[in-house]
Amino acid sequence: MNSCYTLCMPEEIRWHGNENRGARKDVLWQAGAVGLALILLTIALVQRNFFFAIFVVLAAALMIARSRRKPETLEFSVTEKGIGIGKSQFYPYDNLEWFAARERGEKEGELVVKRNTTFSPYVKIPVERERLEAVKTLVREHLEEGEYEPSLLDVILEKLGL
Repeated sequence: MNSCYTLCMPEEIRWHGNENRGARKDVLWQAGAVGLALILLTIALVQRNFFFAIFVVLAAALMIARSRRKPETLEFSVTEKGIGIGKSQFYPYDNLEWFAARERGEKEGELVVKRNTTFSPYVKIPVERERLEAVKTLVREHLEEGEYEPSLLDVILEKLGL
């Protein structure tokens, strides 16, 4: 006889979503980026800091080029073995320390997992809010739930839509 756990808990959850939350930026956003770049470029040139000037030009060009690109749709998965993003990234639970789930707005949520690494330790995965509780339940079987405090950079990037 099967228990409710066997009948009620999926062994795998899959969904599709954009590779990032930021939508394509409008002309006003791009004009603001160019304006900020021009201010920083002027400061760099006044201070005769040519390396910073080159950095500002390259960074502005990359930001504007990336803002025009449509985000790729990826398949995300949470399985008994780990967490997958697209076809090329898979994080086995043995390589992860803990997870946190956050609600972001009315329809969005986010699964944050902490990897066993010092360089870029956090992986953030968009999850629809209605699916967030099921994802938490499955991941909780393999990892402890932790608390994720967004950094100042996270808050700034979120406000800029990046």
